[in-house]
Amino acid sequence: MTLEETWNKELSPMARMWKEEYEHASDRSEYANIPERTKDTIKSFVLYGRPGGSFLEAVLMNDLFRAMALADEENKEALEDIVKLVYNHCPSPCWGNNGQYEEWLAKGGLLG
Repeated sequence: MTLEETWNKELSPMARMWKEEYEHASDRSEYANIPERTKDTIKSFVLYGRPGGSFLEAVLMNDLFRAMALADEENKEALEDIVKLVYNHCPSPCWGNNGQYEEWLAKGGLLG
């Protein structure tokens, strides 16, 4: 069984629906410059509440000054699109400020 098959088997219907919508959205050309590792890390954070490093933590806490300071070159170039992807396609309780981010971690994401 592949990792993808394992993920789909373990997902609740709501989490599976979000994951499919997110993957469809993140494949759009408007998000093509976002590194795949960044898209995967966002997906893992939303589904499982797994932290993704200081850069994405700053993005999800809406601390864009800190995000710019921490971003590698690829993510720095894609920051506007990363913010759009999170804003338009991630559940609002998982991002926006430190409190929401910490609560999402503690909850364990959609599957917590």
